[in-house]
Amino acid sequence: MPDELPGFQTRGLSWEERAAQCAGEQAVYAPDDARLSRWLGLVHGECLREALALVSPRDTVLDFGCGIGDKTVCLAARAARVVGVEITAGMLERAKRRCAGLPVVFEAIDGVHLPLAERSIDLVWVSGVLRYSLLVPEPRHHEIVAELHRVLRPGGHVCNLEMYVDRPASVFTADFLARGFELLEQRPVHVYRSRLDRLALGPLGPLFRHRPWASLSVALTRRRCHERALGSRLRDYYFVYRR
Repeated sequence: MPDELPGFQTRGLSWEERAAQCAGEQAVYAPDDARLSRWLGLVHGECLREALALVSPRDTVLDFGCGIGDKTVCLAARAARVVGVEITAGMLERAKRRCAGLPVVFEAIDGVHLPLAERSIDLVWVSGVLRYSLLVPEPRHHEIVAELHRVLRPGGHVCNLEMYVDRPASVFTADFLARGFELLEQRPVHVYRSRLDRLALGPLGPLFRHRPWASLSVALTRRRCHERALGSRLRDYYFVYRR
């Protein structure tokens, strides 16, 4: 599994290769599948809107693993200031271009340590990132959680969206709970190959390029898909923690 930073692997193309070769959301979602990337962007956008409801116009927000900056733009429209951090130089350059003129500062990091003061952040958004520090041969997830706890003010939130998961949610929550975070919300928000998923990715896919379908998908997943019944089915989770 090639990657430019050992320990944060991705299958197939490395993060730097994705940044150089993939258009738009495919760089962070599915490099070889534009339709899946668009659909995931819509579905995950529903979670981002929930996170934005926790942000006030005075807040400083951390976009941990900001990728090409698509979600950073949305955060910057709501917060007073956004800090975007990323391990991949190519992704960071694309994010800087995407967010030119916005109240955003970007920093290259080693994947764990943050160049931020203690209790300087009001909310952390992290999307599809932490699995690459946890479901790997040498996990560093607990170190990242400790850093998020350090920079987050008391009462601040971590909104964590995890992708392509076939494990119980407790695998992701354990380090947060051990560090002293309060778990406010935990639920699957997308199940791969569900009925609506198949429609959105099938021949009728162009009809599903609109937010209401993504909202319906998230709502149905919340209502019908209990974790205990998912077994090994691949899904995406949304977690909200409070420090």
